[in-house]
Amino acid sequence: MKLVINVDYAKLDSIVEKYIEENNYSVQLLPNLIDASRERFDETINDVKCKWSRKFEIDEAVKIVYSFLMTVDENLAVQFENIMRATDENNKPYVNIKYSTDDMPSRVSKGYVHVLFDESPYAVLTLLHEALHKMNEYKLLVDSREAESFTSMYFGETVSILGELLIGQYMVDNGLMTNDDFEQCKSIQNLYLMHSIRNVVIDNIMIQLKLQNQEITLENLLSFSSSYPRGSMEDIIINEEKERHRRVKCELQKNYLHMFISQKYIIAQVMCDEIMKKKNVYDTFVKLHYAVGDYRSQVEDVYNNIILGNGEKR
Repeated sequence: MKLVINVDYAKLDSIVEKYIEENNYSVQLLPNLIDASRERFDETINDVKCKWSRKFEIDEAVKIVYSFLMTVDENLAVQFENIMRATDENNKPYVNIKYSTDDMPSRVSKGYVHVLFDESPYAVLTLLHEALHKMNEYKLLVDSREAESFTSMYFGETVSILGELLIGQYMVDNGLMTNDDFEQCKSIQNLYLMHSIRNVVIDNIMIQLKLQNQEITLENLLSFSSSYPRGSMEDIIINEEKERHRRVKCELQKNYLHMFISQKYIIAQVMCDEIMKKKNVYDTFVKLHYAVGDYRSQVEDVYNNIILGNGEKR
């Protein structure tokens, strides 16, 4: 059974080797993230079909996000209001609302927020998610280019995904959507998590090969992959990759290993699981938001003082 077809293995080997050289911290995270992934992996989650109870116009969604943030922290509400109104020097809005499903996924790119708004309850959560990225954005000047602080990259998805969970519960509590809607929103979150786990598992296999001073070849990949027990998370994901060739083709096309992007989603789920056990979740959310936007913040300090050390568990 072939793992991939029509693949430039020499190029793939070079991509992975470069990533290891430039992203030591990301590589060091792998053992813990693989363990966390095993606890959460569900091979049955490959798609989500939603039936929503209602639709939201964008103006109503903006009002809901603003009202939610006002209950959390007035300064956050003001930040949100400001970025929704802000424009650049060419009068281009920093927040771009898109309605076509043919558009790129919701994201923050080059300082602009792009929200794919399909009028579903999850679109309201997405609006807050992407807005939070912009609100806690802090850019450092590195080699005459702007770059995120590492703390911002590490915890950025945690803030946004936690925000989704909190505003979702707020909407249920205030009769703005049903509990079934909220469960479907969580299912979409889980779909993204499974996608991220699949990416990290495949990337980890290639990285482990390189760390053992082996070249990435079809033969070596198949040999290394056969070491995993049948039915294990790795075995399931490897067999999927053999059939679809999805991850490797993507990395070759982009000419870069985008593993840390997927790692952030797994980190976010682990962090949110911990935070949601707390009594004062809103307080943790606010502190984490401001820490992510502070270039002086250190990952270990944020984790120990905010994630673990903030309040009693429920």
